[in-house]
Amino acid sequence: GGYLTPLPVEVLLILENAYKNANGEEAQFNPFSGSATLTLTEDENYLFDAPTLGDLADFTHISEQELIELGDLLEEKKQIIIEGPPGSGKTFLADAFGRYLTGNSLSGPTNEQFEIVQFHQSYGYEDFVHGIRPETDEQGQLRYELRDGVFKQLCQMAETSDKKFVILVD
Repeated sequence: GGYLTPLPVEVLLILENAYKNANGEEAQFNPFSGSATLTLTEDENYLFDAPTLGDLADFTHISEQELIELGDLLEEKKQIIIEGPPGSGKTFLADAFGRYLTGNSLSGPTNEQFEIVQFHQSYGYEDFVHGIRPETDEQGQLRYELRDGVFKQLCQMAETSDKKFVILVD
């Protein structure tokens, strides 16, 4: 009863090359395609360019109307909490929507306007907002420095820009 997250085309290309290196160039990597070569179609270029709302809808399999409602809610509340069971696509949707809002491609690296933070047991306030961090200087002496965390850095960049900034907390 869950949803599967599609494997990015870039990962398939890497896997295909590794398979061919191990089994020879003539080996068929993807028996369902009828061809050993995976290439991007014209319709898949949205993976590498700033996506449109239609591209986002195609990529996430969510209607444009639902994405518009999600965007309106985000504009009004300034935050969204997506809930659901593990493996249901929450992070996939949030990542794609954040990339769309910041003008990033739907796969690959992102610019400084979009940041993903995964909270875990050893991730603290000091890492996320602001805190004292131990460092050693050139002489090997321990000293303590105040450092801004990811959230504060992103907020400082957003203050001086008219662009949208998104932080995804997973």
